[in-house]
Amino acid sequence: MSYDFRVYSSTTLDADTLGDIVASCSGLGIASGSDLDSIPMFVPVERRGKYAFTIDGPQAEDPGDVPPEVTASMLGISHSYDVSVEGSNSASIPVALQFVKKLAKATTGVAVDLQTSERWPASSSRKFVKPPRNQEIDIVSIYWYYLLDEAPKDLLLRFLQLARKYLPEALPRTYSAGSRKLGTYAGDDEGLATAYAAEPFWGIRALPTPPVLNFAFNGTGTYKESDVRMVMMDVDRAALADPRWRDALQRFFIEFAHSSNSFFASAEVARGYFWSGKEVRSQPSTTEAAFTCLWSGTWCGLREWPQWWTWFSGPYKDLVHDSTVGETQTHGNGLFHALSSEPRNRDELYAAMPVPGTTWVPEALTFGDKAPRARVIPEGLLKALPPSP
Repeated sequence: MSYDFRVYSSTTLDADTLGDIVASCSGLGIASGSDLDSIPMFVPVERRGKYAFTIDGPQAEDPGDVPPEVTASMLGISHSYDVSVEGSNSASIPVALQFVKKLAKATTGVAVDLQTSERWPASSSRKFVKPPRNQEIDIVSIYWYYLLDEAPKDLLLRFLQLARKYLPEALPRTYSAGSRKLGTYAGDDEGLATAYAAEPFWGIRALPTPPVLNFAFNGTGTYKESDVRMVMMDVDRAALADPRWRDALQRFFIEFAHSSNSFFASAEVARGYFWSGKEVRSQPSTTEAAFTCLWSGTWCGLREWPQWWTWFSGPYKDLVHDSTVGETQTHGNGLFHALSSEPRNRDELYAAMPVPGTTWVPEALTFGDKAPRARVIPEGLLKALPPSP
């Protein structure tokens, strides 16, 4: 039997620094038989010449496997350390706890008692400073597009489950369903899904926790002129200067695109919004919106201007695969595409094209002010589209 702790960390320590933390705890020292040259390290620790506990780590952690309560406490968790008090040496448990708290602080992490699930620190450090009221801000507008008959029936539930794994700030605080006033979400996923199902025309809109500013789901009814639907979400661009927020958002963007069977998804910088103190709003004099690819329920093609992130699946994946510029990653049956590491607006992305100002995907796939619909639209999206003029 053993008494076990785990430290989920966002950074890792070299052997010397780990040894310094051990030595900073009263009476502790690294015992003989330690392996400090390999990763993960294996480090028996003794107290006044007698065995106290063992350190094993760091081990790489898949963000999707980190407990949601840990993800909700700390940004950027990437590794873990296991600390075990072997046998019946209960007197070593308090000193092991002292060590894991120090280790958690040194690695910008979270320590967990695996017997009781108690965590240190108990409070969350995932803090984003909201902008002052009425301040102008840029946002990143995200859209996921899918065909109604190809989407999972539990689409909203999948969104909530993935938010807990990767981006808990996307969980709603309040929501509205159609004309019904905002309700409060208290973790009742099934209740929210029921409210969504009861609004096949309008769907739902929610206010989460900044830096996630809102999200909305199209209704599931057949009132539209085509079977394409979308989920949208806005994020405060300022948060994404921190690579930890970018990583969390990127994982969520990709995982939900895959889970929703989205054939296309995009993340685009939209400029000139303002923060009311409660939600983000547009202002006609300054707002440069990230317009959707749906117009009156009809799929129009891909936007002519470049997007920061995109996701292509199904027929679009084959149509753009050989022409994308920038970073691409394959995930399952989809292709993630990034034109820059940090979010850039359309002018900055245009300027970074191999030939500045040129299109970012084959022009025939795009539409804009001069062409209200793309010349080439994948066959599976043509249902109910009127003929081109």
